[in-house]
Parts: sequence; C-alpha cells; structure tokens
Amino acid sequence: MKKTLITTLIIFYACFFAFAQNGHLQFTNYTIDNGLSGSVVNSVYVEENGIEWIGTFDGLNSFDGFEYEVYKPHKNNPYSLSAPNIIAMYLEDSKNNLWMLTGDGLLNKFNLKTKLCENYGNEFIDSLGFKQSRKRGLVEDSNSDIWITNRNGLYKYKRAENELIRYSSDCQNSASLSNNSTWITFQDSKNRTWIGTAWN
Repeated sequence: MKKTLITTLIIFYACFFAFAQNGHLQFTNYTIDNGLSGSVVNSVYVEENGIEWIGTFDGLNSFDGFEYEVYKPHKNNPYSLSAPNIIAMYLEDSKNNLWMLTGDGLLNKFNLKTKLCENYGNEFIDSLGFKQSRKRGLVEDSNSDIWITNRNGLYKYKRAENELIRYSSDCQNSASLSNNSTWITFQDSKNRTWIGTAWN
C-alpha cells in the first residue's frame, strides 16, 4: 500500500510538472472496448521487458502495448487462477512467479514464463486461519522463502519443504513479535527481515 501510494504520488508530481511546463496533458485510455477484461483495475505490475500485468475484478491481463491476453479461472484446469477478481499483486520472486491475492482470500502464485498458477488455500493454511485474513505484504528472502504479513501474525512459507510457519506475539517472550497485527515486511542488504506491526 505504501509503495503504491509513493508510486502514485511520484506519477502525480511528474504529471503536475509536465502540466506546468506544457500547459496540457494527453492521456490514452484503455477500456474493455480495447480488450481489457474488466472495467475496475486494482493493481498493475510491469516486468523488466515492459510487459504489463493488470489485475481487474474480472481477470488477470497481460498487455504488450498492442494486445491483451486474459487469464481467468477454469473449472477443469487446476493450474488456473482460483478466482477472477485480483485484489492485489505483491511481488515477482526469483523464480519468475507473480504472487497475487484473489477475491476468495487465497494466494495465487502465477508463473510469468509458463503461465501456470498454483493456489495456496489448502488445509494447513486454513487451519491457521490464514485464508480468512487478508494478506498485507510479501517479501522473498535470500533462501527464496516467502514472508507474509497479515492481522493474525507473521507467516513464513518454506518452499523447499512446502511448509508454512506462523510466528505470533507472546507476552511471556520478549523476543517474539510485539503484536500479531503485522503490516509490512522488508529484507535489507544484510539479509535481515524487518517487520512492521500495529500499535507496538
């Protein structure tokens, strides 16, 4: 959210500066008439090669500047999205996977090369209450594990073991999280993972 806000502000100031210099702005509008799958856009991710990934309430779109390709759930395809409405896109990891949150509350890992998707909503995630709580942030660490923040604690997804570990606040342990409501996560150049929590 913070990154999106900063990006929005940068774009705003850049546009304002251009307006001040030129006196007018020109916008190109892309809609469902041009091939976009939905009229409400929630998130956008741009690959290094310039391909844009656009999350709408009715599907995931890739756009090369000329044409759209749309990805939606398919009942008979276990490697498709779990739901059509893309709520948020978090990151592209080192294995070219785009991690997304869909409207059913599940994490979707969409491979940008193969276009295959894995959905994370199985029993071991559900048993921790993970599905019912919106994911707020994701970061990949130096071991290619994924750290996930939400209101029920901090989660670490160990990919090699296909294991999800939950870290929570413990008033009897000063070395635990200060609060279960975790918001942001960041890994610095020394491979230290920083967690931002609410209130404490």
